[in-house]
Amino acid sequence: MTPDGRLDGKVALVAGGSGAIGAAIATRLRDAGATVFALDLREGAPQAGVTFRACDLPQSAAVNEARSAIHFSGTATPCQCQSDHPSR
Repeated sequence: MTPDGRLDGKVALVAGGSGAIGAAIATRLRDAGATVFALDLREGAPQAGVTFRACDLPQSAAVNEARSAIHFSGTATPCQCQSDHPSR
């Protein structure tokens, strides 16, 4: 993050991105300049500048698949996603 709070060049993965709170977080990150991917079981209302990826978060294989589908470039680095939830 830059001193002025910008997130240009950063990538954000928002878990639960189709819910009200997740969508608000995704919007805030997008407005700060981040490239935003919203992960959730169901797609929420479309948001300009936010890419939705279907993902069953408690399933680590689904999270890894979503991460692999997202291409990172420049200095952006992916987070290390890991599920602590038992499989369904």
